[in-house]
Amino acid sequence: MECLATKKSRDHRKRFHRDDSCPSDEGSDPPLKKQRSNNAKKSARDSETLEMVLSREEAHKIIKEKLGVEMPDCFYEVWEFCRSLNAEQPLDALKSAGLTLVGPYDILAGRFTGKDLSRASCLRHCRYVYDPPEFQTVLQGNKRTGFHIGYFRDDPDSLPVFLASNKAEEGYHISPQGENLFAAIMLYIAGELKSTGSKDPSKAAALKGISKQLKEWLESSKLDIPLENKTQKNETER
Repeated sequence: MECLATKKSRDHRKRFHRDDSCPSDEGSDPPLKKQRSNNAKKSARDSETLEMVLSREEAHKIIKEKLGVEMPDCFYEVWEFCRSLNAEQPLDALKSAGLTLVGPYDILAGRFTGKDLSRASCLRHCRYVYDPPEFQTVLQGNKRTGFHIGYFRDDPDSLPVFLASNKAEEGYHISPQGENLFAAIMLYIAGELKSTGSKDPSKAAALKGISKQLKEWLESSKLDIPLENKTQKNETER
């Protein structure tokens, strides 16, 4: 998919950055250098205990205030699923599959609570150099390639149209990943299993384990969320 940011007017882009000025990419770091800088500031992330977990209502209010958008139900349901896997560190619940919850999930984890952060700072949070304004990262994967998955919406007043992925270290190409976040995760797992094959049995077992737990959680929660993608098969290797 061609980078849609080049086709959008400045007025359209400003709708996604409704503070006085659009955050500028000028002088920004290359994608992974920027992420490494952020990771250095959060070096204790893997070992720290989350101080609090916001309720859906509280998170909805802060996300709307800081990011200017509303998140779909699947965003919150994936959070509940991850909490069922790792109540103390839900952001890292999918780490065995190579994914970390980021972006607005940091709000659900209480990381923005009590902090005086500007709208511009929040909009730049977990953004990569090639991400158009319409792209909102919620999962980070392979750091070597800068792989990340996010919601893509045409209008900040509307819910996302689909999930997409990008490899920031390889270019601006954006690949559709499904209509909901659960389907995107399953598509990612399928792609990883295909590329892993029999080369790494432990990784394959971890991927299959997350897939099994996800399906069982959806069934026990009685959520009618389709896991099959209608948009496009995952053609990228991570």
